[in-house]
Amino acid sequence: MCGGEEKMTFCLKMQGKGVPLHLRFQATEEDDKRWGLTPREGSYSGNYAWRGDQGGKMFFSFRKGTLDKGDEDVYADNDWPHLMEALDFIQNDEGDQTLCIYLPLGSPHPPYGVEEPWYSLIDRDKVPPRIPAPDHWENFPKILAGISKNLNLQFLTEETWSELRGTYYGSCARLDHQFGMLVEALKQKDIYEESAIFMFSDHGDFTGDYGLVEKASKTMQDCLTRVPLYSNPR
Repeated sequence: MCGGEEKMTFCLKMQGKGVPLHLRFQATEEDDKRWGLTPREGSYSGNYAWRGDQGGKMFFSFRKGTLDKGDEDVYADNDWPHLMEALDFIQNDEGDQTLCIYLPLGSPHPPYGVEEPWYSLIDRDKVPPRIPAPDHWENFPKILAGISKNLNLQFLTEETWSELRGTYYGSCARLDHQFGMLVEALKQKDIYEESAIFMFSDHGDFTGDYGLVEKASKTMQDCLTRVPLYSNPR
């Protein structure tokens, strides 16, 4: 799994002399109806009305908060139909060929938002403290000083930062839940023990460290570079 909501899920079956059959997936209206999902806007929808006025203090914080899922169990951004297709693909696999699934999920990722129950799952009082912004940026890449000035988030309170960070952790918890669903599907199909699973990400996130949000290119802070890499025991 990795970030990139614009990507599609790839399901592969190795055929013949190792020649893969690529099955690309992008949810259709019929797919959403089959799963009982109402399509919701995702991180890259381009609708930023929720950010408020550009001169507002929170505009560049990318804090979205609770995602309204209506009467449904989940907020069906692009991640959920991709996951549901992967689960269906596993369930319907006939076991005649080697199976490989590339499942690119976009969350956690700015904007910082997640639906219940994951939004309230994180105790904001227990969120790890931020790395404070430096008084001077001379020991950092010059780009960070400019980003800090343009974001203008220096006046956010620690309570606000903890709320933003707690929301991000809630997104991580949702991903944990989705990963658990994938593992359970492999177990129900009785192929978990013979499956190799890799979970990784393309980058981290400042999420308040150094008074910044999102990520920045050509910088090497731990919060950006120390990203998960998991493989199940074999």
